[in-house]
Amino acid sequence: MKIVYISHATIPSRTANSIQVMKMCHAFAKEGNEVVLISANKTKDSQSIIPDIYQFYGVEKIFQLITLPWLRIKGVRRRFFALLGTLKAKKLKPDLVYTRCIFSCFLAGKFGLPVILEIHTPIKGKKNLKKSLFSKAIHSSQLKKMIVITQSLKEHYEQRYPLRKGLIHVAPDGADPVPEGVMPTRLPNKGRRLQVGYVGHLYKGKGFEVVSQLPSL
Repeated sequence: MKIVYISHATIPSRTANSIQVMKMCHAFAKEGNEVVLISANKTKDSQSIIPDIYQFYGVEKIFQLITLPWLRIKGVRRRFFALLGTLKAKKLKPDLVYTRCIFSCFLAGKFGLPVILEIHTPIKGKKNLKKSLFSKAIHSSQLKKMIVITQSLKEHYEQRYPLRKGLIHVAPDGADPVPEGVMPTRLPNKGRRLQVGYVGHLYKGKGFEVVSQLPSL
């Protein structure tokens, strides 16, 4: 199967979404698929001096990476990139388009391309273009699956939108297995107090607010 992944994640960078996109493309390719990743050329925001992007993310060079222009004009750049990315995907004649971008999902459906949309959060705002395009995209026969990362997110969309039965699939985020030989580090704990480790951003909803409320023991 030929899969085209359209993503406006900053590549290369240390952002979580760029890591997930690269790892997913690698996983798709490892399953025997022909994979092309279309990403935005964000040279100003990307990690500097990276001689090998694939090595930077710890993946094999078994899928193609294509970069397209990313405008500096706020408000239109995502839509412009989505249009360029979908037009490029159309030329590549894929069996499937995969994306986390609602604009790309909508356009892929309009261009007659089978598409899977992955969503990590509820759509914010009562009335906006993104919500309008999402409502149209979910009624397209070209939308084959909608991937969410939690059961509660699946329930959120099922309660608010008239979705086809079986359209939503829950696939929680994963990670590579810990390499053999890696041992946990012992931290000094003279007072024998509770020690809590946290990995990730401090964005609201990521879980740090729970850690911060733990009682001091």
